Amino acid sequence: MTLGEMEITFSEGCSECMGAETALEAGIALRDVLIRAKTENRLTCGVYQAAKKLDVDPERVMLCIHADLCMENVPLQLHFALMEAFCWENQIKLLKVGDTEALRQLCADVPLTSDEEAEEDAELPESQSLEPSPWRHQSEDFSCILVEVPAKMDAACHTLLAHYMHLSEAETFPHITLAT
Repeated sequence: MTLGEMEITFSEGCSECMGAETALEAGIALRDVLIRAKTENRLTCGVYQAAKKLDVDPERVMLCIHADLCMENVPLQLHFALMEAFCWENQIKLLKVGDTEALRQLCADVPLTSDEEAEEDAELPESQSLEPSPWRHQSEDFSCILVEVPAKMDAACHTLLAHYMHLSEAETFPHITLAT
């Protein structure tokens, strides 16, 4: 079963209101989903890393998060437009979050390389191995984050997906304010 086939049910009050309290619940649920995904090593941070992950394994992606920035960086805008189209076509849920600093605080220290890439580096002779450097092992780009599908969906995931379904009725790519 893929995430697109999962049935999301709303509580009776959720489908009727999207006030400040419900928006806060969505922000809290997003924060909780990100924290859990970080502890379970299910986050991919960075535009380039996210594009690679989407190319190789899109069915494992539960959620794509873009920083909703007023960008003057045209290449980044093009990357986002292509990723949005890819997510739309592959039925991957995409959220926009306005506060990149909140994403940075929550997702700090997420490894840049996958476990497989780290193992490949470890197998290289010392003369060929790359010097350890912070950019090699931790992402500095929090403008795009992918969250992989968890082994077991928890209450925060269900809450976030229910809010997403409700919000996506009004906006193609909903905007959620991340609770800090």
